[in-house]
Amino acid sequence: MQESNSLESIQILKLKIKSGHIFIRGSKFTNYEKKLLNIKNDTFSIELEKKVYLEDGRIFEFSLTKHVSEHFVFETIFVNN
Repeated sequence: MQESNSLESIQILKLKIKSGHIFIRGSKFTNYEKKLLNIKNDTFSIELEKKVYLEDGRIFEFSLTKHVSEHFVFETIFVNN
């Protein structure tokens, strides 16, 4: 649903995306996150940061998510058109 709204906004406002960047890094959960997620030990996390830039350099989208390492899978598919 959110992706649909973002695409509609781009089309309505006649914006053009220049690039998207995804950063994947290992990190530890903060004490607050451990308490919130009921994590009892120093479980390793995988952090994903995503930034999408418009042609004029403005950030259009930003997200930061953390995943418990045991449940994280990364897949990349390259398609040659």
